[in-house]
Amino acid sequence: MTYRVTDSDVATTRTFERVGVQRYPCKDGRMGTKDIYSKPAAA
Repeated sequence: MTYRVTDSDVATTRTFERVGVQRYPCKDGRMGTKDIYSKPAAA
């Protein structure tokens, strides 16, 4: 699953965007682990 999020920094109130992917590897029909990778969105 991919995602894009827009948020604001609490200390500076500056907004920023991040993009990422969530991975759910399965084995024997069961979810093993949840991996999340993200990086700043391109300007």
